Amino acid sequence: MKRSPGLPQLMLIVLCGLAPSLVVARDLEVESRTDLQLQLGNRRLNLTGVSDADRATDLFLVGGSELTFAQGSFELKFRPELRWMGSTALSLPEADPARLSLRPPKRFLPLETHWSSRSSGELDLQLSQATLRYRRDNVELQAGRSPVSLGVLRVLPLWNKFTRPLPVTSGITLVESQDGLGLRYQLGDWALREIIILGQDASEAVGLTEATWYSDFAEFHALAGFWWENLGLGFALAKDLGGMTLRGEFLRVGLRASDPDPETQLGFGLEYAFNEDWSIVSEFLYFSAAAGEKADYTPPRSTRFRPLAARVYGFAQVRYQLSSYWALSGGALANGIDPSAFAILKAEHSLSDHADLAIEATAPFGPDGGEFSARPVGPPAQLSAALRYYF
Repeated sequence: MKRSPGLPQLMLIVLCGLAPSLVVARDLEVESRTDLQLQLGNRRLNLTGVSDADRATDLFLVGGSELTFAQGSFELKFRPELRWMGSTALSLPEADPARLSLRPPKRFLPLETHWSSRSSGELDLQLSQATLRYRRDNVELQAGRSPVSLGVLRVLPLWNKFTRPLPVTSGITLVESQDGLGLRYQLGDWALREIIILGQDASEAVGLTEATWYSDFAEFHALAGFWWENLGLGFALAKDLGGMTLRGEFLRVGLRASDPDPETQLGFGLEYAFNEDWSIVSEFLYFSAAAGEKADYTPPRSTRFRPLAARVYGFAQVRYQLSSYWALSGGALANGIDPSAFAILKAEHSLSDHADLAIEATAPFGPDGGEFSARPVGPPAQLSAALRYYF
């Protein structure tokens, strides 16, 4: 069994330094919520010639407690989390794609302790969230580890490349927080937001400014800044029309000749509720630097800004609220040049006010050699179940 270095002194110093002031503070408000999450999945990997395994069975158990301390204009929120993972893929070599898909991202602050064993699984103790906020009138400042969300699209990540995984993501999926600083200023219908994300080196750092105008006609967003060594600019809007919502995003990265990932990306979406039971979500993506035809697929197919290979994609999903406890949905992400597609079926059940259950089946299909085809290399066919209980 191997054990990595313990929790860094920085985290202990911060928490120990804040603890006495929180204990003696007057009018201190304390909230807590504990949850337990269990995920079980079986994957047919579809990695012929790339991975040593044909299938993988994953079991993931997460227990966490979110604690919030608020006093006056200050709020401290942190979530210690214990994660245990058992998977047949753990016996594979470190560089095998089936094993790499189980790894959490590396972040600026190593706020975790890691134990691993090929026979008994992997155990992580970490702070999945640790944020100090200051709110005063129309201003909010924050520092630490927290989720970062951008853009207006519902399903596919164009702006939101931090907390929205693709529907074809393999293995266990969790929303991971980012380490950084933030500022938000609200003035009437206008909002200004500053986002700084710290990476392990300069190539992973992000510094963005977002301006939002909540007009009577629509919600408008403008984005500019440095993003993974690129200078970027973006625009987005969301418009409600009765039971329909229209969404659009534009992103241009690589505005300088020296930028490593120049590309223009466009996304459009429509969401419509037919009634209280039936609704549909449809979204489309365009990537200017991606392959325009199947013959143009060359490794590597994706980049940091585009985790897909083709120039055009479409997504559609229908959702049916079967009862107050059950919801069913089905849809597919389609490649516009193969053609190949990735189908997704999901059933969600509210067991009680404190428990939720989700069952999902996914499968790629299409001609051989397509991006979402099962042969020779494609995303996995997967059957998974997730149970979450709140205390």
